[in-house]
Amino acid sequence: MDFVLSVWREACRHIDIDESIERIARLLPSRLPADALIVRAFNVTEHRINTVAVGLTRGGPPIVPRHREVTAEQMNGLLAWCRRGELAHGTPESRDALLRLLVPIESGEWIVGPLRRDTEPIGALVLFARPPHRFDDAAWVGYRLTEILPVPLIAKQKLLELNDPIVRLEILHRFLEQRGLLTSG
Repeated sequence: MDFVLSVWREACRHIDIDESIERIARLLPSRLPADALIVRAFNVTEHRINTVAVGLTRGGPPIVPRHREVTAEQMNGLLAWCRRGELAHGTPESRDALLRLLVPIESGEWIVGPLRRDTEPIGALVLFARPPHRFDDAAWVGYRLTEILPVPLIAKQKLLELNDPIVRLEILHRFLEQRGLLTSG
């Protein structure tokens, strides 16, 4: 719970999203193997994806903010994905060309999630990990998510005691769905 409070404290302290994202990104390394936290905004009328903010979690080369022109068909696909509320995970070799529009060009893994205001898609939040960091260690990711999500204390303890990381992730997935934080794909 301290982590969630720290994130909210940083987000509320700064009106400028760049400053908030930089500070929030510095809180992530102990929780997730991410090197960067990136906020992308959809400009539907101009068919563009704009980088709103980039926060590096640890040292390394900067990720250059970029704006990307997209076709009307690509924008509609991104809006549909965002409305479904699906999280996506991938690498530069991933076949989903649509979601690759949202992530850095360099090599590494990414997790991308939709950002919505009420029910309207407004963009995407990208967690990016450069090698050797990876998001595919079910045990490690499950433990970190259990720590940072607002799960009741007794349930949190039981989740941390589970020996099967896949079961832990399945329970967390149901928890997020039940609270409307995630929808099934």
